[in-house]
Parts: sequence; structure tokens; C-alpha cells
Amino acid sequence: MISAFVSNNNSSFLIAKSLLEKENIPFIPKGENLAGLEYTSFEIFVREEDFERAKILVSEIEESNVHLHEKYNKTHNPFFGVLVIAGILISVALLFVL
Repeated sequence: MISAFVSNNNSSFLIAKSLLEKENIPFIPKGENLAGLEYTSFEIFVREEDFERAKILVSEIEESNVHLHEKYNKTHNPFFGVLVIAGILISVALLFVL
């Protein structure tokens, strides 16, 4: 068995497992949450004859996670949310007054 995927991200690990299952590529996962234990590293092993196909599938996940992390690793300004909530509260208060 050869390691085809290593990640510290549980979501990436689950996506990789799903893709391999969809393509009927047998694998052995390492780092799944067993009996409440938390793992910080996840790895997937595949047979030598399936390695190339598996590596192509999971390499897309590894590359896309970099872009997702950059896209969603931004500080959000709650100002707009506060305005929406304030508007809702004012509308409800006006309904009771009228």
C-alpha cells in the first residue's frame, strides 16, 4: 500500500475518501475519528496499481483547498448584519405599536 493523500484538514480527507469510493478505488484510511479520539493528520493508502489514478483524483483536492483557504480566510465586518437585525427589530416593534 502506498500513501496517496495526506492532509491536516478533515474536510479534505472526507472529500478524498468520497472520490476514491466513487471511482471504486480500494483504500485504507488513517486518522479517522475512532471512539472520540481527535486526529490532526489524515492519510489514505491505496494499492500500487491504483496509485496513479488515486493521486490524480486527490491532487485536485489539495490544490483547491489552498484557494478555498485564501478565499474564506478573510475578516468579516458584522456591520451589515447588525443593520439587518436592527431593521427587523424596528419592524416588529412598529407592528406592535400600530
